[in-house]
Amino acid sequence: WPGITLSTDVIVGFCGETEEEFQHTLDLLKEIRFDVVHVAAYSVRPGTVAARWDDDIPLAEKKRRLHAVEEVQSAIALEINQQY
Repeated sequence: WPGITLSTDVIVGFCGETEEEFQHTLDLLKEIRFDVVHVAAYSVRPGTVAARWDDDIPLAEKKRRLHAVEEVQSAIALEINQQY
């Protein structure tokens, strides 16, 4: 549909997220080519169900995954914006 903008939110480093699952997220972003992606690294939020789970992804790995999503999305956004 011309003129439509697709956006999504992505949380990286959620409890138990495997490298394979993360790679699937990157592949999906490349396939769908969202106009806008808001990405955040998972952090514990008191009072949530997930707060009871093991936050087993190291902060350095969360940051790596966050930057990887940002890099993929930056390249996609550049291509999309060159149309204008």
